[in-house]
Order: sequence, then structure tokens, then C-alpha cells
Amino acid sequence: MLDKFSQIVRGRDGAQDLRRRADELRDAGKYAEAAEIYNKYLERHPDDFAIWVQRGNCLKDCGSYEAATSAYEAAIKLNSTDADVHLQLGHLMKLRGIPSAAADAYYRAVELNPRLGAAHVELAALGIRIEAPYTHDEPKCYIDLSDVFFYIRHHTTLSGIQRVQIGLADALVTAGVIGDEYEFVTAASDGGYITVEPELLQTLIRELRTPTVSIERLGLLSRRAATEGAFVSLEQGD
Repeated sequence: MLDKFSQIVRGRDGAQDLRRRADELRDAGKYAEAAEIYNKYLERHPDDFAIWVQRGNCLKDCGSYEAATSAYEAAIKLNSTDADVHLQLGHLMKLRGIPSAAADAYYRAVELNPRLGAAHVELAALGIRIEAPYTHDEPKCYIDLSDVFFYIRHHTTLSGIQRVQIGLADALVTAGVIGDEYEFVTAASDGGYITVEPELLQTLIRELRTPTVSIERLGLLSRRAATEGAFVSLEQGD
């Protein structure tokens, strides 16, 4: 009786332990092993949408493209209205060298979330431009940090100009005005803009203040800034 109770606490005979272990393997970059453990978890919880997506991501990252496709398709059967799973499927189709299927998946992602920046960027790379809807009643002030994110791809220390830009941005975050009247953006590949979350900017500031700044880490943050935010179409008065 006690053993059975312990199993319930642990989550259906250790299923949650499997999920936790798979997450650890994923975070360690052991994608093939993580995918296998996620599969064992899904045998017990076949209706867990998020884990089908995670399994697909791991299979994609370790090069098992056909199995990744099946995982994403299983996730979509459970929830076809989640924009991110269509985005991930688009990335997979791009890796598989099937641009038409990639475009279809990215387009579906934008249909579901019109401001999904990463999908806009990918569609632009395929020559497809879709305007994002106007989503605010009053004009907004967009603060363009494109110069900062371009600069840190090639340098580990800021010049005077970028230092002033970062200082002003940091002050605005501290003042708590970002997201209301003001919003940070960086240039998208198609000429539009992608919003930059204050948390990512603060991560960049912390990185720049470390004793040994990594150009690889700065490059990663720059790439994240160009894809993770929401697509912005500037309107009259902005």
C-alpha cells in the first residue's frame, strides 16, 4: 500500500521522473537520449502536447528528421492551434530541404499568431512578406537597438555610441515604462522590426559586465533578439 502511494506521489509509476530526466538530458545537449526518454514518458502520457513538441525538437536537433516530423504531427493532432509547433515544423522542413512545406508551416504559424517574429523572419527569407496587424490604439515610441545588436556580433566591448544607447535603454527598463508607451525593437531581415523583451536586454547588459565577455554568447543574444520577439508594422503616428 505504501509503495503504491509512493508511486502516485512520484507521478503515475515514475512518469514524472522520466520527464524530469529527459529535460535534464535535453538541457545537457544529449538530444538523442532525451528523445528516447521522452518517448517512454509518452507511452504513459500520449496526450501530453508539450512533450510531443519537446520530443520533436530533440529529434530534430540530433538529425532524426523523419521521427521528428512524426512527433510534430502527433502534437498538431492534439492541438492544431498552437503557433509554436507549426514554427518548429517549419524549421524542420527547412532542414529537410523542403522549402514549400516550410513556407506552409511558417504561414500557418503567422495565421495563428500574426506577430510571431521568428515566423515572419523565416517567411521573409523565403521571399514572403506578411504585414502584422496594428495592435495598439495610441501611437507608440519604438526604440531601435539594431545598431547595438549588430555591433555585438563583432565586438566584445561597446563603443561610446553603443554604451550611451545601452545606458539609456537600461534606464528605461529601470523606470518601468517599457511595454506601455515605449518598446525596444531591432531590425528584421525583411526591413520590418522585431520587439526586444527587456529581460533579454538585461541579460545582454549582465553579459557585457562580466570580466571575460564571450563573442559567441553575444552572437547568440543578437540572434535571439532578431527572432524571438513580436513582428512590428509601424503605423501613422508611431
